[in-house]
Amino acid sequence: MDPVTNYCEAILGENLTAISAIRLIPELAGCSDDLLKMIYKYSKTVDIQPGEVLIQEGLFDQWVYFVIEGELDVVIDGDHLGSTGGPIVGERCILGEPRGANLVSGKDGLMALGVEMSIIDELNRKINNFQQTASSDEEAKAFADDQMAVALELLTIILNEVIGRISNLYDSGLEGVKQLNESDNTLTSKSKGLFDFSSTPQQEAGDDLNGSTREFLLYSFEDFSGTVYFELLQKHLSSYGYVEFSMEEWKKRFATDQHGNVTIKKAFDWLYQDYQISNTVLVDIATSIFEIASLYTSAANNAVNQVFSAFERERDKKRAMETSNQDRIQSSQEIIGRIRADLFDPIDAKRDSASDDSEETGSSKMSQVDIDALFG
Repeated sequence: MDPVTNYCEAILGENLTAISAIRLIPELAGCSDDLLKMIYKYSKTVDIQPGEVLIQEGLFDQWVYFVIEGELDVVIDGDHLGSTGGPIVGERCILGEPRGANLVSGKDGLMALGVEMSIIDELNRKINNFQQTASSDEEAKAFADDQMAVALELLTIILNEVIGRISNLYDSGLEGVKQLNESDNTLTSKSKGLFDFSSTPQQEAGDDLNGSTREFLLYSFEDFSGTVYFELLQKHLSSYGYVEFSMEEWKKRFATDQHGNVTIKKAFDWLYQDYQISNTVLVDIATSIFEIASLYTSAANNAVNQVFSAFERERDKKRAMETSNQDRIQSSQEIIGRIRADLFDPIDAKRDSASDDSEETGSSKMSQVDIDALFG
């Protein structure tokens, strides 16, 4: 891959202080040295003012952003649909889909690290090149497994955040129903399987059922976990010849811890160690989970929006949404300051220096005498 001037490494070269600053981002704190170096090689700093667009609706690109400070306004077709503080945005690009919304820097601006997901393409190129010189199939497979371990690590970091949102969506819906139920005891809520929304007409939230009861169809983490299990067995394990395991065993592995964090990294480690599933296959599985998560999130968002739209008073709706919102891990101002001082400021200084050099070079023009001498 040809380097671009926007990449951190292309601007700063091998700078251990700048590389270490990336690890200060909470979501990247535990990443391996190999992944850290790849991120540094294919990342860019983003420091934009209020109102500037980070992601443009309808465009295709491969950038995922780790939000360090600030929030983004979500705008679709000109309508403001809310705000997000990340911590990760733009992950739909992993599926090759166009951007579904404009993400616009909020009132305090935005500081983020953009990571180009062509990292995975680069790793695949290295694997293909190595296969040309490998002494055996076993050597080639071992090299591929090592390279794909880096890709899988990055995907699981992003998946952890995406799946965490799924749990939060369900919690938000339940909290909204709870708030509504305080003034309307005819409300009920129930959980629906993920694939139901694609084949069965949904009962609109707020419609009367039997003239008295309103039902809200919510999508739980259990639904999502079960669908991933189904996909795993039907699309991957059977086609690769692996033995099946029980749903009970899967739920033990694909779950959330006491802090609400998804233990997907442990789930992948289990599949790798106990079932000898290669990292190359696990990368395919991770991509499938992204596809399911995208469908799930769309359906769950619709369900939650229906719940909140049932509130008759804006005050009550605001109270329910504030109560249901889960706070993301916020970096301290000290950590943000260190990231800025060790990574963002040096890059800005280099860019300013390069710009000054360019202006000086551009202002120096050849005289007509020099031109005549050159071509005479």
